Amino acid sequence: PWVEEAEGPDHTSRLALAPLSRRFLGGLVDALVLVVAAALFALIFWRAGGHLSPQPLNVVIFAFIAVVFIMGYFGAFTALTATTPGLLWVGIEVRSQAGGLPSPQQAFWRAFGYLVSISALMLGFIWALVDSDGLTWHDRMSDTFLTDAENAVESRHSTAYR
Repeated sequence: PWVEEAEGPDHTSRLALAPLSRRFLGGLVDALVLVVAAALFALIFWRAGGHLSPQPLNVVIFAFIAVVFIMGYFGAFTALTATTPGLLWVGIEVRSQAGGLPSPQQAFWRAFGYLVSISALMLGFIWALVDSDGLTWHDRMSDTFLTDAENAVESRHSTAYR
């Protein structure tokens, strides 16, 4: 799929959706970063004398911490850099459906969409396989998509100079 990006009154350019395989690999890298961060957090907690038990309050606190990690990671990276470490590693950038960089609100909704996709047994991610445009739930919720970073940068530079 292509997303048209307005460059002026006379013409438009088109940004292609990044291949699903690269999006998946970037997602795996991001998941690994989050797992390592959570493991470090747990190690510090354990070394400081903390312990977890399956009591309801502990489960709620654990879930709250997980939500904060996920929202902070995806929301902050997307809002500030239009990418995450995993997406950066595979050369992908987040863009709005209009073709520009995502707004902070879109970054928030994208991060929230990750939570929705995860909580639905990863169905929001699998959705890209059957979606007519190849988009996930968090793409749809935030009006964003993933494109090749090199093409996005070229498009941004050509827009700035025309």
